[in-house]
Amino acid sequence: MVQTVPAKDLSLHDVKVKFGLKLAEDDRFFPEWRDSLPELSESEQRSLDRLKADYLYLAQYPMPESPIEMVVLSPLLELASFYRSPFRVSAETPVQIAAEDEGEIIQGRIDVLVIQEQF
Repeated sequence: MVQTVPAKDLSLHDVKVKFGLKLAEDDRFFPEWRDSLPELSESEQRSLDRLKADYLYLAQYPMPESPIEMVVLSPLLELASFYRSPFRVSAETPVQIAAEDEGEIIQGRIDVLVIQEQF
């Protein structure tokens, strides 16, 4: 029998353990995320380094996602100028995402969605 688990009931730690997620620091991992990027100022780089350190610290322990959203995601969206035109930010977007693994379905929603023009 398939069991449905709401994603909100899982911590980041639970998801890492359940799916065997690991931090990838290899420059060849998703090169399109690293190539042809604008230069960062020293201030922007310091902010990103601090956000990364904060995230890596928080990710070591079981924790609900809301503190991670506050500490990491919100400052990252601001640094990337996603709160400005032409982008729109939508929170708690009613979209169902389901992943099935070994008779278990984990359902959730997109907590923060950034849209440019149309989705």
